[in-house]
Formats: sequence, C-alpha cells, structure tokens
Amino acid sequence: MTKGKSHSRLYILVIFGIVCLIVLGLVAMTHSGFKYRVTALLQQVGVVRPSLPLYVTPNASPDRTTARRLMVATLHDALGRGEYEQAAMLNAVLSQEAFQHAYRTLTAWETVRDPNTGLVPLAISHWYQKWEADAVAGNLFAHLVIGSYYLDAASYELWEQTMFTEREICGAMPCSVEIESGTVIQQDVDTLIQGASEYSRDGLLSIVERLGPGPWFDRLIEVADAILNTAYLETGNGPIPANGTEVNGSQLQLLSRLYWATGEERYLQMAERIAEA
Repeated sequence: MTKGKSHSRLYILVIFGIVCLIVLGLVAMTHSGFKYRVTALLQQVGVVRPSLPLYVTPNASPDRTTARRLMVATLHDALGRGEYEQAAMLNAVLSQEAFQHAYRTLTAWETVRDPNTGLVPLAISHWYQKWEADAVAGNLFAHLVIGSYYLDAASYELWEQTMFTEREICGAMPCSVEIESGTVIQQDVDTLIQGASEYSRDGLLSIVERLGPGPWFDRLIEVADAILNTAYLETGNGPIPANGTEVNGSQLQLLSRLYWATGEERYLQMAERIAEA
C-alpha cells in the first residue's frame, strides 16, 4: 500500500512538473526577445522555415566612418583639385575591391548550382530549393552571368547552358521549378506574366545591354513575344499584359528597346497600348 502511494505521488509530481514547464514555456514565448532567439535557433538548424525579408535595415549608422568612405572622399577631393593620377589610383583600388566582392559572390553561388540543370535556388536553405522566374532568374541569375563573363570565364558556358536548360523545362514562357525534382510549379497567368516580365526586363535585358546580340537576345525576344501572346487584360485599344503598374512599366522599358533594336511594329504597338491605358 505504501509502495502504491509512493508511485502515485511520483506520478503526480511528474505531471505537475510537465505542466509547469509548459506554462513557463508559454510565458517565455510571450517575451519577444526570447521568442526571437528561439525562432532564430530553430531556423538555423532547419526545423523552422527561415524568413526572407524584403527589406533589411543596415546595422551600421549612416554617419559611420569607414576606410572606404575616407577613400571615396579622398578620390573626390583629388578630382576637385585636378589630380587625376591620384584619382585614377584610388579608383583602381575601389574597383578591385568591388571585383573581389563580385567574384566571391559568384563562386559562392557556383557551389549551390544544381549539377543536372545548372539552376540555382532562391536561397541555400532546403526550404527554398526552387528556381523562380522573377526573384532568381531576373534578380540573381543575370548578374551571375555577367560576373562570370568578366571574372570567371571558365564558368560562363555553364551559366549559358543554364539558360538553355531553363528554356527546355519551361518553354517560351519562363516558369518556376522545383530544383530537386525538376518539375514545373503550376502558377496562374498573372504570376507567370509577372515572372516573365522580371526575367526579361531585369534579367535578360541586363545581359543583352552588357554583352550584345547572341543567345541571350534570342531568349529575350522569345520571352517578350510570350508575354505579348499571353496578354489578356482588355482595354479600349486591345489587350495589355497586366492591371498593375510594375509589369506594364517594365514592359514599356523593354518594348521600347526591342522596337529600337528590331524595328518590329508589334513591340511599338503594345508599348503605345500600355502607355494609353
């Protein structure tokens, strides 16, 4: 009997301890600082999906003094005094620093490039292993291409092949891809047009303006035509690609350049239609 009471008392203590831990945990989680640290730790070990903020506030004060800021100030002083040799030397140092940062960024992304497709993910976390037409193809991939052309020529053809592979997977209209499986992520028309607009205006156009005619220009034409052919929003003068200012504004920038480069009336007509709308 005494032994049974002892077991019951121990059981009650264990239950009470668990309840206390749960209550303490809930109370602690209401404290924002503690909650942030726990969440960050879980994100680092891959238990919780890490956040990808749209904007990151710099930690350093805007009026801080750094070696680079002093060098830039000295450069402008030299230019103001007409001491161009000194200005050229300072500018060379700053340029080399920029090239080194770009090269290290390029080689870092080369380590996470998919060996089968060449596609790179939205982020290195396993939660974000997908190629996106806008955030990756438009805002990252194009600048890796340009960087490889100038800073790592041996990898340039691999990045060029990535564009061909992306074309094989997606077709004329750019898409988003699950990298591990190589399957296309299904998206609605507005999302597809948004991604294609970003890829063409921010991505392919940047490469073409830097490297000139070639396969990048061919892909740019193909994507532009896909957007024109998919435009569905009716106006008094015919369909336009979207109802928002970002996509339509991007297309104005793209179409005006394509009309100048090709003389094709379809680009001018759509640009005028968007401008009127």
